[in-house]
Amino acid sequence: MVSLEMEPLEEELSSLVHETCGDGVPRRNVNEKVTLRKKFEKSWTKVREGATFSNILERNYNFTARNMMALGFLGFFMLYFILHVNTVIESFEGNEEEINMSKFHSSSLGGASNVNQPAGAKAAAAGHLEEKEIFIPVSNIGHAVPSVTEINLRNLAGHYLHDEHRSPFASHLYDKTKEELDAAQQKHDDQMAAVRKEWGAWNFTDPHPKLKRDAPDFDSVDYRDLKNSEIPDTAWQKDEEYVRGFIKEGKDLVNRVIEGVYAEFGHPTKKADGTTMTKEEKLKRHELFQVVIAEKNEKTSTGVAWLTPGTWDGFIQKLLHAMITNDIFYFVLGGHSSACGHGNNFLQTQSMQFNHLMEPVFDKLGVKLISRNMAMGGLGTLHTSIAGAKLYGEADFMWWDSSMTEKGDPCDVFNKQAILSGERVPIILTDFINNLPVETNNTVWYGKIIDDLSKIVPESEDETQVKTLPWASQYVNCIKNPSLCRVYHANCWYPRKDVTPPAKQLATMPGRASWHLPDQHHKWKGRVVSLIFLQALEAAFEVWEAGISDTHPLEESFWHVGDLYKVRQESIRTYKSDVLSPCERFLSPYSSRTCRVSMSGATSFMPRRNGDESDLIKFVKPAPNGYKPGPYPEPFYSGVNVAVPSFDIPNEHVDAHAIAIATHYPPPQLNHTFSDEESSANETVPGSRRWLREESHKAWRKKDATTTDKLKTQTDPISLPPTATDKSQPSTVHRTLADDQVIPGQGWDLKVASTGYCDGSTNSDCGRLPSSTCLMYAHNDAHNGLSGDGLSGWLVFVLPKMKEGIIFAKMEWWSARNLPQTADWTEVNNGKTNDVTPFNRTSSAAKENGRRAIQEIFPKDQDYTNSFETDHRELKATIPPFPSD
Repeated sequence: MVSLEMEPLEEELSSLVHETCGDGVPRRNVNEKVTLRKKFEKSWTKVREGATFSNILERNYNFTARNMMALGFLGFFMLYFILHVNTVIESFEGNEEEINMSKFHSSSLGGASNVNQPAGAKAAAAGHLEEKEIFIPVSNIGHAVPSVTEINLRNLAGHYLHDEHRSPFASHLYDKTKEELDAAQQKHDDQMAAVRKEWGAWNFTDPHPKLKRDAPDFDSVDYRDLKNSEIPDTAWQKDEEYVRGFIKEGKDLVNRVIEGVYAEFGHPTKKADGTTMTKEEKLKRHELFQVVIAEKNEKTSTGVAWLTPGTWDGFIQKLLHAMITNDIFYFVLGGHSSACGHGNNFLQTQSMQFNHLMEPVFDKLGVKLISRNMAMGGLGTLHTSIAGAKLYGEADFMWWDSSMTEKGDPCDVFNKQAILSGERVPIILTDFINNLPVETNNTVWYGKIIDDLSKIVPESEDETQVKTLPWASQYVNCIKNPSLCRVYHANCWYPRKDVTPPAKQLATMPGRASWHLPDQHHKWKGRVVSLIFLQALEAAFEVWEAGISDTHPLEESFWHVGDLYKVRQESIRTYKSDVLSPCERFLSPYSSRTCRVSMSGATSFMPRRNGDESDLIKFVKPAPNGYKPGPYPEPFYSGVNVAVPSFDIPNEHVDAHAIAIATHYPPPQLNHTFSDEESSANETVPGSRRWLREESHKAWRKKDATTTDKLKTQTDPISLPPTATDKSQPSTVHRTLADDQVIPGQGWDLKVASTGYCDGSTNSDCGRLPSSTCLMYAHNDAHNGLSGDGLSGWLVFVLPKMKEGIIFAKMEWWSARNLPQTADWTEVNNGKTNDVTPFNRTSSAAKENGRRAIQEIFPKDQDYTNSFETDHRELKATIPPFPSD
């Protein structure tokens, strides 16, 4: 009865802050005014009139005085809760003045979706996240790879890090006093006010705010290449005034951010003495920061990167397609430990630094940017490329950075699988394009970074002089004093109110080997790739503006991409030559077919583009008693890792990210006040600090029933187990050797190096094992695996939907050591191969094995400080003994 009565109130609460969502990209609709007090007054009037209360009494004739008292208390509590929340979230829109923000091109990040701020946590408690409908885009292309999840689209990390009105350092999650949090917020407010005044800010509005904008159904056609004639007349793409205004605002945004990056590295248009750069000085600066467009990369070229003319044109067309269709844009990095960013916090790494700047830019342009750091320590890209379709996923732009571990021929595997995997064909940044220009008839899209920061970044000379440089330039260029640039800005833990690590946290992060770069270098490299994108966006807007001067909307040939993708993929599949390609030469004699077809696979290594969906343990066939390796331990805590101080730029320095997130839209009037009392009597009261922390945790991984697959469900064959009626995949076929039947063994173990949702994106939550001594490390790469020895029995995999193909397997004989599962056995499967007694995973023995398995990876007495090898690598050991029989 109580739940029946609370449901209507919960529905009212869920409407306190209303957000709309389209095409998978959440948008804040400020035109829709939702006033909390009015909604509560309406709901509470019904209770006061006694209508609902009477119905309860009539339905339950055994209603007792005790129940009356309980319900009375509940009613009092709900009244208190309503009145309290009414003072916390008074009105989402908070403005009487009508603001004609565009649903498609405003700023969707932050506000009530920032659950790591007080008002966002309260909104989540009120059902705000459940109310938002998430559309997971589905492609019509059969070989497309599902590469986005609800977690990516909820993007709670982005809402936390890119909220222009709330400092991430003012979050109630920090173990700081209210006065310290208020000071952090004031610093942020002052910084953003100064940015808006000096640099300007995004201020696009819909010129026809009362017009109902119909969204084109791009998902109904291949590659989202909808014909202009099929775009509704009321869509923004057909409104010339809207488009011209958007192009102008987009160009201004891109220009501001470019100028901000110039200033971050000591080349501002407005100099310190108040004078402005001359035309000649601007031209010289452009030569330093330019993306060189040429058929060949000359070693004498100045600039940050080089692309071929065909690549530049293709990049522009891909960006136009993404903007016109309000699509997702995938950025993927593949590489080794240095590219991965070992020694730094995960969000400080080069691909995440790129995302930190570019995500709010793409957001305002109506595009959802998903960036993934898929690099892995101790390895290169080959092991992932072999199953690139299912591990890397879709990519629009791929950055290869693995020269420390592989060169030449293996890179051809990466390049070809990048082009063949999925429906999209990416731009590839690489040092080794090999023979692909010839094999693709010069259609391959590629380029490389010109890695010569000495000409661009001011030199850091000593500890005194370096402090006079712009913040982003400090500790980057140390030609004369290399040791000066070995400065890191991250710790293993920052005190929080909600989490106390079980294990003592290290004083410094692991992995700070001499060949690994500190965070300032990663920021520089992230900015370099950002400049490639910003200059391409600049050119895309020029093409768009020129294209509609004659015909509006923009002609399809400027932005349709399907034919471009098909030509490039087909050229690799059909190329013939008497000379083996580098890929074929490298993989011969195993299978040269791998160089011509898209490869899929599964792994227990991390990261994986879809979290657990491609994990090997999903395909392990259980033993007769139900045993199979796993599962992974639950992360020690959920929610966002608080922001690292390196993102807190002093206000006297230029911060390009602050320029990127700035708008002129009035802030939503969300009341962020909370009770800071810590006594037990106040801890569970809505609005108290502990209550807020709990709601932030609940919101982080909350699943809801409103998640929708748009149009249809796109299946991922390798992630689906075979069904009983699936004739193409018999589940009863066993391979036999001699007279022995292949029966799954009970001695295989899951070697756990990390756990959590590890897709390489900002929304990952990796490495949160209770035994971890560096919880803020947060890196996604981990060498999990299935371990067995001569006593473990058979390891059987069921590969769903597989009819023909090539099977590769990566096996490390040196990794199987000290296996807890077989430690006390003397024969295969402990003599219980056919035992069908159900395996009890919760038994003390099973728990002890799991504890011992984790302890093998993270010994408590191991000092990981400054040791990359002990943190992620295992040196080869002797081969485990085989059984005597």
